[in-house]
Amino acid sequence: MRIVLYNFVQPDDSVSKQGGGVAIYQRNLINALRERGHDVISLSSGDQYTVLRPYPRVRYSTERGIPRAVILNSPMFAPAHAVFYALDRYHDPGLDRITAELKRRFGHIDVFHFQNVEGITAGFLRQVRATFSGSRIVFSAHNYNLVCPQVNLWFREHKVCEDYREGRACVNCLLSDDRSNGNSELAGLRVCLTS
Repeated sequence: MRIVLYNFVQPDDSVSKQGGGVAIYQRNLINALRERGHDVISLSSGDQYTVLRPYPRVRYSTERGIPRAVILNSPMFAPAHAVFYALDRYHDPGLDRITAELKRRFGHIDVFHFQNVEGITAGFLRQVRATFSGSRIVFSAHNYNLVCPQVNLWFREHKVCEDYREGRACVNCLLSDDRSNGNSELAGLRVCLTS
């Protein structure tokens, strides 16, 4: 089988970028799947940005015999708390055409296994389903991103969120004096000079 494993970072990225144990899990899963004869492709998005050519695109490489596809310039920063107040980015169409490019590059994919959805848009997921209609889509929840935009269910980073009050508590969870300034600073920190 040909399997795409998604995480917002690549499994061999530096430990400081990995965001916990997901990259270790993914690296072990890649090794186990390859030992069983499966083709594995590592896909990531949301953590690499360019100044030149700043539109969403894919950079391909092969590391240790594993094809890698890194989506550059995603409208969704990863980790997820970086876009906490930018809810419109979930619906940004910037990644919608990427799935057709992945199909041209890799052909049929049997399984897409998402370790998280950080770094990708809702439209990207819809396009995976449309472009690869015969593929299975698997999601392994390694964090709470689907129910908590801050990811870890900690209210204001110091106590367990036991009652999100139908979303009202989420609005004030991560406080920022100047949200627009904070988001532009995050964007500036995420820019890498890659081509």
